[in-house]
Amino acid sequence: NYWTNLRFNLNDKNSIYSDKDLATLSGIADEEEYNQTYAALREQQWKNKAITELYYPGSVFKVITGSAALEERAISLNSSFNCGQMMVVADREIHCWSTYSHGTQDFTTAMTNSCNPAFIQIGQALGKDKFFDYFKAYGFTEPTGIDLPGEQKSIVYNADTMTETSLASNSFGQTFKVTPIQMITAVATAVNG
Repeated sequence: NYWTNLRFNLNDKNSIYSDKDLATLSGIADEEEYNQTYAALREQQWKNKAITELYYPGSVFKVITGSAALEERAISLNSSFNCGQMMVVADREIHCWSTYSHGTQDFTTAMTNSCNPAFIQIGQALGKDKFFDYFKAYGFTEPTGIDLPGEQKSIVYNADTMTETSLASNSFGQTFKVTPIQMITAVATAVNG
């Protein structure tokens, strides 16, 4: 396991601590290649993935879509959503993560089931303009400003570039990328009102 052989010393940021990485370096004879590899391994070792890496948030984003739709009264807790295991949006078939239909469900059940078709319907009820307003309000269009170096900027659609299909996939956390710190901040905002 990569992590079991790490022996960090926060006072010595220039040393490589992984036995695997040290073995990689020991096999490099060319000085220039060694220096480049050493720098890359050192950088990777100290990278804070919560702020430097982008990812597709997926189902955890359903909290954001749901809270926006509830806040705008586009849906209620008693609204009904149908999952036939797949939904056609524009010219695309978009499937639920499950291999079976969730059937008709209210909001709480759709959230519990993490049902993609239900959240497509919720995103459609909210509409692309309101969806993007909340996307922006939750802080996904800019870095959080955390006092750490290397925070990345998200890769997102805006209301002008969002299509019916991208709204559908965005509603359940796909086709855009954010940092984990952005996602954590947004969920904390949602659950804290």
